[in-house]
Amino acid sequence: MVLNIDVDGEHVPSTLIASGREYELIRGDNRASDAAVLAALPTLLSKGTLALPSFIGDDGLFPGAAHRGRIVGPRPETPAEWQALAVLYAAFSANRSLDALGSSKRIIIDGGFAANLPFARCLATLRSQQSVGISQSRDGTALGAALLWRRFSRTLPVSSVMLESVTSLSKDGFNPGDLSAAYQSWIAFSEPAS
Repeated sequence: MVLNIDVDGEHVPSTLIASGREYELIRGDNRASDAAVLAALPTLLSKGTLALPSFIGDDGLFPGAAHRGRIVGPRPETPAEWQALAVLYAAFSANRSLDALGSSKRIIIDGGFAANLPFARCLATLRSQQSVGISQSRDGTALGAALLWRRFSRTLPVSSVMLESVTSLSKDGFNPGDLSAAYQSWIAFSEPAS
């Protein structure tokens, strides 16, 4: 965890994790449509298949996890299942980070994961008490800098960030309890024994 400072000098608790890199390592060369990935999620959850930290040389959220990443349960069989496994891993990592930060307000997904609808919908399902939005701007960082500039120099307009609201998987008949139970299993497998 790190502590950043916002433009007003307020503390902004943050985490630094490499979920994007780990997502790519788990997914490998497997590619599938969003619909196929979403359809594969219940299959993985029913089999109890999980990817556990950490697939890189960094502990991330779990001390001692570096280079210990592994898959428990039956291995995925299709490209959609491999990609769904990577989505679950990234969503569980994000959810664990948000739990550690005590997150309770709106969540905005920006950057590479903003284009990953299955990830966003899993996170919205896990964080059902919070609204989740996806940034529609490809240049979120540059737009953020422009909005900060505009705050102090209001001579030129800068467009605001457009957000798309994300719906829970429960809207499609998916049982959110299955995802929550898998998350709890992932935590139990991943937390070091005390």
